[in-house]
Amino acid sequence: MGRLPQRQRLAVAYHWFGGLSHAETAELIGGTPEAVRRAASDGIRSLRRTYRTGDAQEGGAR
Repeated sequence: MGRLPQRQRLAVAYHWFGGLSHAETAELIGGTPEAVRRAASDGIRSLRRTYRTGDAQEGGAR
């Protein structure tokens, strides 16, 4: 998570880990619920790509 841009990191943390709605997260970090939804989605996509690549390099591809 530390490699994500700050906005994506916060959106992922508050929405996915904290269980807040996109609207609640938007109130905390600023912006619109749609912008937060996009930031969280982009962050999760980036994490998936990173960990899939890491798994494949370590022989643990699924």
